[in-house]
Formats: sequence, C-alpha cells, structure tokens
Amino acid sequence: MKSTKRRLAFRFTFQFIIFSILAVIICGLLILNVSDYLTKEEIKRNFTIGTLDTIISETTVTDDEVWIHSSWEELLAERNMWLQVINEEGKVIHSIHAPSDLPDSYTLQEIMKINETKRYLHYKIFSSIDTYYQMPYLYFLGYESKSDDLLLEWVNTYQDVTQLSDDELEQLTAQVKAKNGRLDIIDEQGMVVKSIGNGATTEEGRMNYTPVGIVAHRQGLSNERAEVSVYYDTETNYTWILKSDRGEVTIYGSFLREIIAVLFVAAAIILLLGILFTVWHATRYGQPLLLFITWLEKLGQGNYQEVLNAMQDKKVLNRKGKVRSKYKLYEEVITAFKEMAGKLKQSEEEREQLDTTREAWMTGISHDLRTPLSSIQGYGHMLESDHYEWTATELREIGATIREKGEYMLQLVEDFSLAFQLKNSSLPLKREEIKLDEFLQHTVLALVNDVTIKNVNFSFENAADEPIYYAADVHWFERMLLNLLLNAVKHNPEGTEIVVTIDKDESRIYIKIEDDGIGMDEETQRFLFERYYRGINTSEKVDGTGLGMSIAKGIVEAHGGDITVQSKQLQGTTLTLRFPV
Repeated sequence: MKSTKRRLAFRFTFQFIIFSILAVIICGLLILNVSDYLTKEEIKRNFTIGTLDTIISETTVTDDEVWIHSSWEELLAERNMWLQVINEEGKVIHSIHAPSDLPDSYTLQEIMKINETKRYLHYKIFSSIDTYYQMPYLYFLGYESKSDDLLLEWVNTYQDVTQLSDDELEQLTAQVKAKNGRLDIIDEQGMVVKSIGNGATTEEGRMNYTPVGIVAHRQGLSNERAEVSVYYDTETNYTWILKSDRGEVTIYGSFLREIIAVLFVAAAIILLLGILFTVWHATRYGQPLLLFITWLEKLGQGNYQEVLNAMQDKKVLNRKGKVRSKYKLYEEVITAFKEMAGKLKQSEEEREQLDTTREAWMTGISHDLRTPLSSIQGYGHMLESDHYEWTATELREIGATIREKGEYMLQLVEDFSLAFQLKNSSLPLKREEIKLDEFLQHTVLALVNDVTIKNVNFSFENAADEPIYYAADVHWFERMLLNLLLNAVKHNPEGTEIVVTIDKDESRIYIKIEDDGIGMDEETQRFLFERYYRGINTSEKVDGTGLGMSIAKGIVEAHGGDITVQSKQLQGTTLTLRFPV
C-alpha cells in the first residue's frame, strides 16, 4: 500500500514537472513566432535579394507545379511588385501579379541581358536561381521603375556636374524633387561631390560612400526604404546614385498591440491549460478502468482482434512499443489482457484455418478426381452396353486407359496427402548427412539415362570445387529435385539445355536449376508455387496433378530453405534454392 502511495505521489509530481516544462516550451514557441514575425517585417523594409531568397526557400515545385504561400501575394501586392518562376527551358511556369507586357518565356539572350542590366523594358528585376531540385529554376522579382532611365537621361544631359550653371542646377533640382528623391554624385574616392534634392547634405554634413556600399546599392542589398538607382559614368568616373521615394508602406502600425495581444492570449492559454490539467488529473486514473471494461465487453462478443488492435493504439503504447506513463500502474493488467486476447485469437484462427483447409481439401479432391472418374465411368458404360463389339486390341486400349486413370487418381490422392502434410508442417523427415553434390549429380545422371526423356541436354557443375555435405531426407529431397527438373522438361521444347549448379558460402548452400527454354510471364512466376495453378484443369490434355511445384516448395521449406524463380519469356528460367549450412 505504501509502495502504491509512493508511486502515485511520484507520478503526480512528475506530471506537474512535465506540465511546467510544457508551459516553458509554449512560451518559447511564442517567442520564436514573434521573432519570426519581426523578421518578416524587416523583410518588408528591404524587399530585394534577401526577400527573394526567402521566397525561394518557402516555395515548393513539383513537375513544374509551383506552390507559394498566399501571404507572399499580399506582400508583393503591397509593394507593387511581381514575381515570375522560370524553368530551365526559359518558360514561365508561375507568376504573381505579372504585368501583361511581360513574356511567357525568355530566350537565353534576354535572360543574360536581364542578369547583367537588371532591367527589362521599364521594370527593375532582381533574379536568383534555385538549385535545390534536379532541374534549376530561375526567379524574377521586379517592379516598374523609370528611375534608371531618368538617371541615364540626367547623366547625358548634365554630364559635368561641377560646371553646371545656375539654371541647369535649378532645373535638375526641380526634376529630382519631382521624384521626391535625392541625387548624390560621387567621385572615385567615394566622396559626394554633389547632393541635390530632398534631404541633400551640405558640404559639412556629407557622408562618403564605400565601394562595397555602392555595390550593395546596385545589387539591391541596402537597407534603404527608397528605390535606389545607380549609374557609373565611365567618361567622368562619377557614380550617380538616385534615391527616390516609393511611397509609404505601413510596416509596424499596430504591431505593438499585436505583440501585447499575443502575450495576453499566451497567458490565457496557459491559465486555461492549468485548469484543464487539474480537471484532467482528477479523472485520469479512472479512464483506464473504463478502457478495461470496454475490452472485456469486446472479448465477450468474440472481437479478439479489436482488443489486440486497441492495445497497439497510440493512446496505450508509445513509439517504442512500451506502455505509456498514464497506464503504467496497470501494465500487468494490460499484459494479461494482451496474452488472453492473443490466445483466444490464435484459437479462433486455428479453427478457421482447419475449416478452410478441410474445405479446400474436399474441393480439390472432388475437382481433380471428377475428370478421370468420368472417363472410367464412360468406358464402363460402353463395355456394359450390348451395342458394341470389341476387338482384343480395343479392349487392351480401354484397359490401359482405365489403368492410367486409376494410377493418375492414386498419384493425385498421394500428392494431396503430401501437400496437406507440408502445408501443416506435419511431414516427418528422416535427415541424414549426405554428399549433396554427388547426390545432385546422380539425380541428374538418372534423368540423362531416362529413355522417356528425349532431346533434352542435362549438365551438372559443382562451383564450390569441394565436397558439400548437408543433412537431408534423401527420399523427399530426391522427390523435390525430380519435380523441379521434370517441370523444366515438360514445359520446354525439344533441344532445351538444363544446367544444375551447386555452390556454398559461409552461411548457405545454393542450388540453381537453369534452362534456356521459353521462360514465363510475370503472372506464371507469381503463382508458380501455388496449388492448382497448373493443375486446375485435369482434363486428358494436362499431364500431372498440378501440385508438383507446390510440393517441391513445401519440401524445400521443410528443410529450412527457400526457393525463388527468375524468368523472362523466350529467355529461359532460373530456380534458386537456398539452404542453411
């Protein structure tokens, strides 16, 4: 009793600790979500290469079918941008907010020019290639921008900025302010030689540009919220940088309120979980009893498999197959239930298997004996009738037919009995150690000397180059080999070559029976060792009982081995037998 109390106290304390850890994890997840949200908001302020890489990482492409989360569509629309996904052939397979004057496919020259100039028509384009898939995909992220063209026009018009007249300077200043922007002209050292427009710096307040900073502006990797256009004039060695306002984009808005709301919801959730935990903890140890009552009812109704399935349910067992902690006190009861249900289920299956085997046995016998018995009965009626006069030769032929049918039925009954024993693993084996290679060679030699087998070439090879010993039942092992070899003779044309090879390694003995005959289709291979597949029609046109291959497989398995078949039509067949050393 004290032990039970200690276990209960331990479990209550342990579960409380687990719940506390869970609360910490939930808070951690919320913090991560807030961090992720801040990251996305930061992307809004610098929606260029970094954003394009993020889109690529979150995009899924399957057989040129592209899936992109709808939130990106909203964000692109907010920034008046468009996106195209292009396959390796230059075809656009997906687009978001793409203008109608953009093509449905791009040539190599167009892609190379876009990559070099970052322009197409009046659009500014940022590109990146996704090499995650077997086929690369090219992404274009662009927006309408006339700033580059305008900047080039200014460079050509006001090339020597140090010699501008007052009128030219006033005119250029008006044009820059019309763009609601600022123009900085930089010399080779990165110093601003001229600053025009909104927020233009004075001589004292001018800040120099670094080479990497200028490249970052050109590549769209700066933190500027404005649209940045860069042009390098090779004649004057001046770099012109135009920063034009792209309009206000609400980034933070009620973001602080959202954070407060999220934290409030998190606190409410944790409080609710605490209440639910208290209620759940009070009823937890009664639930297993209700589960056991349900299992008892199902056992009483004979639904043994349902009980076994319920015991394998995730509610009872964890991934490792062990009883979950909330059922740990009842582990012995669950184990007893499982054993009892398993035994009852096994008993039911054995009874059903016995009924099925008996039915198959009777069906097989009645089917396979009907045709030869009909022949014997027919000849009996003819002999009994007074309408026929028989010569001695005809009587001998009728007698021979009746004898053959009788022998066939006797063989059939013996094969049925053997198949039944093999299926139920009740065939007694008298195993003795033999030289298996010599045994195979003698069996093959017996078929070579069989006068009833004509125009078939047999050969034997011991690939191990040493004697191979194996404990086998000589009688049944020979029966198995003859079934396999005669099957190869029966179902192949004259002139077929049959090769029997034996080999071994450290753990197994291998016997291969190969022929260069007509081969088999896939269906024949699949059902080759099934009962009645060959012998389901026992008319006079079919020789044999149809159980030979099934019996051969049963004998192999009775010796602890296995057998497989490999074949292609018109390319021969290979049977491989494997036995443990």
